[in-house]
Amino acid sequence: MTATEIIQLTLTRNVSEQHILASDITVATKRYVDAYIQDYSTSGTYYDTYIKPVIAHGTIVDIWERLANEITDRGMVKMLSQGAANTSMDEKQQLRNEMQAKLNDLIELMCDNVPAGVTLTDEAAALDNFCMVQWSGTEIQGRL
Repeated sequence: MTATEIIQLTLTRNVSEQHILASDITVATKRYVDAYIQDYSTSGTYYDTYIKPVIAHGTIVDIWERLANEITDRGMVKMLSQGAANTSMDEKQQLRNEMQAKLNDLIELMCDNVPAGVTLTDEAAALDNFCMVQWSGTEIQGRL
């Protein structure tokens, strides 16, 4: 999975691939896919239809604040563009909640459509509801 694929699957505006690190993708894969399923192939219809969207949305959820801020040689700065209005904290939270809700739905779909040969983890099999990831406003909470 590449930064370009993540941008194409999740966002409607241009975001530089430089904002998405390979380690972000690896962490999202472990946090949102490997926590639920094992023995999956990284190619094929199941991967493209169910796993890639989970990784993509998980990556964006994880780097949400970094997309609006940048660490430079002058410290941390908020990214602004001319002619654009700043988003309020409530609007940012609403957008993050929407992305988080979609991620939860995608995790549930991934687990509900596990093909032969792919195994649900004990953690996933024990959950009544796969939508366990929650955003508290300052951190991700919940069991994965």
